[in-house]
Amino acid sequence: MEDQRFLESEWDYCLVLDACRYDVFSEVYDDYLDGELEKRRSPGSSTPEWAYRTFTDDYDIAYFSGNPFINDLGIPLNELKWGASCDYEWTAANHISEVFDVWKTGWDDDLGTVPPESLAAAFRDHSEAVKRADRTVLHYMQPHAPYLSRGKGQKLKQIQKGIRRQEEAETVANRSEAFTLEAVRDQYRTLYNEVA
Repeated sequence: MEDQRFLESEWDYCLVLDACRYDVFSEVYDDYLDGELEKRRSPGSSTPEWAYRTFTDDYDIAYFSGNPFINDLGIPLNELKWGASCDYEWTAANHISEVFDVWKTGWDDDLGTVPPESLAAAFRDHSEAVKRADRTVLHYMQPHAPYLSRGKGQKLKQIQKGIRRQEEAETVANRSEAFTLEAVRDQYRTLYNEVA
């Protein structure tokens, strides 16, 4: 079996079906897609590992992400508060030209995940970005858990909450820096110099 090296091959659009098992997909793919299915070995066993090992350079890609690990927040994977840990200092924003956080904008509280329709809507809504980019990736959370047929999912909610907490902490830290003694002194000096 060959390794997956999809960035080295010719394509315009890529659909990532997160956690899709080859054996199950091979039984149904020809109901939906034309072409020959070939098995490949993934460079990672989880999205953080896959992203870190796959996107190692700069890529002109419009990336529609249903997975919060691939985001435009600029938070390194090893700093995301998501209930587990990894050593990857990788961020999508440093390697992918344009990331659309569909996991944030297209979230469905009732399902506890991002339904496929949200990615399709984001793709349609950002057609200009698709035209600008060399390539386009649509990263679906399905068939990853939580399975749409089984109700609400908690893991993605936990990741989302961790990201929200981190963003809030950074906002508070930025506000605190604005009110330091040095900042007040600098403002006072500016006002004094304008008056004098």
